[in-house]
Amino acid sequence: MGSSSSAGPKPPLNPNAKSLDDACLFKHTFNTAQLLATFPLRFSNRNKRLVLSLLPALDCVAHPTVHFSRWLSSDVPVPEKFPSGFSEFQDRISSQPGFFDYKPTQPELQTHHDWWPNFADSDLFGFWDSPLLAQDELQVLEHPILSCIKRALSSQSHTSEHARGFTTGYLRGGQSSPVLVMNVPRQCEINTVAGNLYGNNWSHASDHTVRQFTKVFQKEAVHDTHLYCIVAPSNGFWNYSQSTIDNTFLTAYTAFAAAKKQSDKAGKKVVIHAGYWGCGAFGGNPVVMSGLQLLAAHLVGVDKFVMHEAREGPLPFKQGIKLCAELVQDEASVSEVLRKLQARHYKWGISTGE
Repeated sequence: MGSSSSAGPKPPLNPNAKSLDDACLFKHTFNTAQLLATFPLRFSNRNKRLVLSLLPALDCVAHPTVHFSRWLSSDVPVPEKFPSGFSEFQDRISSQPGFFDYKPTQPELQTHHDWWPNFADSDLFGFWDSPLLAQDELQVLEHPILSCIKRALSSQSHTSEHARGFTTGYLRGGQSSPVLVMNVPRQCEINTVAGNLYGNNWSHASDHTVRQFTKVFQKEAVHDTHLYCIVAPSNGFWNYSQSTIDNTFLTAYTAFAAAKKQSDKAGKKVVIHAGYWGCGAFGGNPVVMSGLQLLAAHLVGVDKFVMHEAREGPLPFKQGIKLCAELVQDEASVSEVLRKLQARHYKWGISTGE
């Protein structure tokens, strides 16, 4: 059981960290034409091969590069205080029913970078060629060049230990290493809900069903997706411990801060799309996990935060907003807010097995 902190102020997070640039473990820009020539698209699963056969060849002139970077959360400087009370951040928050649709914010203006999550296994894109179709595998199938990047970074051509393995898992004393992947072409949309294609159902679906529920984007309709990839805590029992709360917050803060840095460079506003991170197979508490993402987004200062309610619906998110509003008054101490959150003794949920 997690215990509340002892008497006395809680020390700040990452007090020795100097700059966000120092936290970047590895970065690489892939030329899409070269990447596809070296690691051609391929799938072993029959239905994934079928989808691939339906797609037009990627226009590498219109989509010339994909940028990959990896960041170590223990090296990211974290402000000691929130910039304001949480109520001042609430007008930037919205939610919508359903799952991630990858629709850009105000595409006619081209003023925003929409960042979409990968809430998956610590071995990012590790099951891209499996017969299953869960969140990670679906994302790769709709953005097939991700499978080429996975193979490239797993190959011996990349000697950096921070490239090979392509993991978003935990390093150095339990600190995480979120990954950003920018400018990833999305070439199709698969309606897993209407077609009942999610999970194990995928491998048993008929050719007709796969074709019926796969919307292929022609070359001019292909658009780029920006991804932030973070692994959630798992296998928790009873109450959330202080270390789990701190590390989960740091993981989200690192991903959002790195995303904002990339968007700021491009002169774009940053939109963070989120969901009930780690609340399926990992058994996370949806109020805690949505609350920690909201706290991280507020501290980073993102321009918009959009929650996709999926199957859990709006209630846990509304409770997460209420929790944050109660915890963050004026310029509250980040460490003390996290301590107060742990002192509420939120309990872990139950794995859905998905």
